Formats: sequence, structure tokens, C-alpha cells
Amino acid sequence: MSKLIGPLLSLKASGSIAGNLTFSERKTGSQVRFQKKQKDVLTSDRVAHRARFLEAVASWNVLSEEEKLDYKHRAVSLAMTGYNLYLKEYLLAPPIIFFPAYYGEGIYGDSIYGYV
Repeated sequence: MSKLIGPLLSLKASGSIAGNLTFSERKTGSQVRFQKKQKDVLTSDRVAHRARFLEAVASWNVLSEEEKLDYKHRAVSLAMTGYNLYLKEYLLAPPIIFFPAYYGEGIYGDSIYGYV
């Protein structure tokens, strides 16, 4: 990592140039660094986590305003947003596993997943 010695066309430089050079402010001062492109390797664990994250976001969107307000109030003391607190709790909770064969079929005679 290199440090900026002088201003880069301004008093402070931040952001990226062509996605390769990134300028930022750190505790140690202004820095410029080369960002390598990271590979997006799709493993089964990563795909499962992304699906769970999308499920958490969809779940937040269907909450009532009162429920969202409750999370926002609880999050203030933790220095986070209500949305972030909800996602944290949702993702840390063990997933609920539903066994259609045990609980029977859906209301229309098909399984919960829409097929038999």
C-alpha cells in the first residue's frame, strides 16, 4: 500500500479510478491502493448463504411499520440500524426446516413447494 504525499487534484482524494486504484482516508492518513478483482466462486455454501440473505431481506420487507419501529428502537443502543439488526438476528437464527411429508400436503393437494 502506498501513501499519498500530496493532494490528487484536490485537498482529499477518495473513491476509485477505473475500479483499479482506490483512494481512501484511514487513521494513518490518505492512502492509495491497487484493488485486485476478486473471483466470485460459486460454492454450495455461498449459494445457500445468498439465498438465506435474500430470504431475510424479503422477510424484512413484509414486516409491519410497528415491527420495523421496534427493531429501530432496539438498534439505537447497538449503534446500528433496525434493518441491520433484523438481518443479523435473522441470519444468526437456525433455519426452520419444513418437512412436507410429515406435515401433509398443501391446501390445494400439492406440496408446499407447488409440485408433487
